[in-house]
Amino acid sequence: MRATTAIALIAAALLATGGVVARPLGVSRKAVWGVGVHVLAGDLHNQMMVHHFCTDSGRVMQCMLFNSSDSNAKLIGVEYLVDKADFSNFNDSEKALWHSHVYEVKSGMLVFPDLEKSFSGGSNHTKAAVPQHNATAATATGQESQLVTRIVSSYGKTWTTWIQDELPVGIAQLSMAVLSDDQVLPEMHQAIDSLVPGSSMSMRAERRRNITHNIASGADQWQNGTAVQLVVQNVTMTTSLNQTAPAAVATGTATGVTAAAITETGGGAAETTAPTAPPPATGAETGLEM
Repeated sequence: MRATTAIALIAAALLATGGVVARPLGVSRKAVWGVGVHVLAGDLHNQMMVHHFCTDSGRVMQCMLFNSSDSNAKLIGVEYLVDKADFSNFNDSEKALWHSHVYEVKSGMLVFPDLEKSFSGGSNHTKAAVPQHNATAATATGQESQLVTRIVSSYGKTWTTWIQDELPVGIAQLSMAVLSDDQVLPEMHQAIDSLVPGSSMSMRAERRRNITHNIASGADQWQNGTAVQLVVQNVTMTTSLNQTAPAAVATGTATGVTAAAITETGGGAAETTAPTAPPPATGAETGLEM
């Protein structure tokens, strides 16, 4: 079934049973709550537990990312999810920005606390009676099954805008998903299990037994040792609409967006190699380079 329908049904059932927990300020109660682990592209040691609140706009699932589910949670980024067909049509440079979700789902490192507590009888809420719609994966509940079946075959592009600081300093950074057990920090396992006790172990066998997906070529390119990341660069910018726009802007291409490789070293640190920035013109603004 279409993910839009699945998410709408899940949200409606949770609302009907009182199974929706408090949300960060501004988040719709119809958004589905999922929690997983993100890693900054270029630094495997920089991992964080991320609370996703997702809705579906059709071909794209959109997730607001927070550091918790509390009403005063920090908005730390955004993630877009597309299906395999759309991902496969991206060019190679675009594919380098996207990651798969197969390991997250099958390992139990991606959990849906609302669903697993309300639908599995793990809370005081009445178990919701929601019709099944051709779910192809048999996980803890039929509704979770529909959701993980959708997500395991999706590809995500994540921009983290607030990186574990008191204030949202710096520029947005590309984040990825971990791909194997030996890439996950022990404290991340503990953090996920604190939300849904025993989730990693109890869901791992069931999801691995019932869910399959072949990852599309071009996803998870950072596992080869090189990732792309944002750096700051000065770019020429007009200061009046009467001035002629720079050629790149006039042709519809984002000014200052070029490839910058970040290569991981053996110790997990990141070494950045950026293209040489052009000399700033008078009145130049700070822009982003990728």
